[in-house]
Amino acid sequence: MSIPDLPRHWTVHFSWQAFRNSLIATLALGLALGSALASSVAAQEGKVATATVMAVLSLVLAAIISITVVPRLLRRARREWLRLSFTITQEGWFYVIALVVLAMAAFNTGNNLIFLIFSAALSILIVSELISNVNLRDLHFKMHLPAVINAQQSFISVLSLQNLKPWLPSFSLAVEGREPSSGSARSTGKDTIFRLGRQVYYPFLPGGTQSRQKVGMQFGRRGRYLQPEVEISTGFPFGFVKKRKRMRVDQEIIVLPEIAAPNEFFEMLPLLNGALESHYRGWGSDLYSIRDYLSRDSARFLDWKATAKTGRLKLREFTQEEDRKCCFVFDNIFLTYDVTDRPAFEKAVKLCANTARHFHQMGGEIRLVTPEACTLFGQSGEGLLEILRLLALIEPVSGKTHSLSELARDTAFKILFTSQQRGAIPTSVWNSSHVVFMREL
Repeated sequence: MSIPDLPRHWTVHFSWQAFRNSLIATLALGLALGSALASSVAAQEGKVATATVMAVLSLVLAAIISITVVPRLLRRARREWLRLSFTITQEGWFYVIALVVLAMAAFNTGNNLIFLIFSAALSILIVSELISNVNLRDLHFKMHLPAVINAQQSFISVLSLQNLKPWLPSFSLAVEGREPSSGSARSTGKDTIFRLGRQVYYPFLPGGTQSRQKVGMQFGRRGRYLQPEVEISTGFPFGFVKKRKRMRVDQEIIVLPEIAAPNEFFEMLPLLNGALESHYRGWGSDLYSIRDYLSRDSARFLDWKATAKTGRLKLREFTQEEDRKCCFVFDNIFLTYDVTDRPAFEKAVKLCANTARHFHQMGGEIRLVTPEACTLFGQSGEGLLEILRLLALIEPVSGKTHSLSELARDTAFKILFTSQQRGAIPTSVWNSSHVVFMREL
């Protein structure tokens, strides 16, 4: 952080309300102390009434301060204490034992030199506590993740730690993943991004700067991943105590279905291409015009009859072929869902995602329809990404009634993924769709 940035930094962290409250509390304490001193002086001079009034005023001011100021300080101290925890290291226990032995020797012998050594050793422990607290103050942690992440895909994440202290550096910092606390509102049972047990080490962080560490990551399955908080720890300066501080991060990502297609995809692809051509046969064959052949044109569209009549190479132009549309209908409602259906459901999600990727690469317009949400037809990468995000978060639903005809009412060619049995598909849907039965995967 440069010197010109310091006023902006102080403005962000400065609170007029906190400054006003502290100023009022200081003035009230000074007035209470002055009243107590005046009461003592008046009592020594024999002015009983004045001493009584000043003493009562001092007590009233002290009571007001204890009622208004002290609870706020206690709440703030409690919040700070809840975010901080510590463990005494092996070296720290040896040091404590040495302090106890030194204290016993000092009190038993009454030797001033031993008392002096004991005081110096005790002050080192106190200074260590103060320095470690300052070392963990004003830090900001953030994870920089790729915009698109697929399951089972290795990628590099950049973890940055910023020191917001203008001049004071921080030393020997370790950032570790932390699971959501049981009482937290964000404790939803979802997986965390930076898992517990993984650690990134920052040996030195100057004031007003940030340090970046690259970490390889991989997520095993699709879904939503959260990172409510991380834990920053340090043993600085002497390693007697390892102090930890919880820091809010509140980041989340959506991991898309795996790119690797299952074997069923390659078995289904020829059938899909044939069904799609049959559904859209006869489109894009209208003649638009006949023009002179250019060197960049393909010879396969030469019109030999027109060429023979004119004596020059002629080329046939057709009307632009209408975009092929494919609607993916994912029926995630089970009449009776069991945990044994989970592998087939996950395979259906992966099959649907990879089929959507295939049709997008072929230039077709695609959309996704589920009982909970749907997308619009489109050929853009954003449209495909929206479909994959819906598939990343979809979960099986049990016991809910729905109409498959209403769900698959789109007139375009449809690929239907359903948990229903053969024979339960309406005729109108069967004739206009390629049906994939989840429980047969």
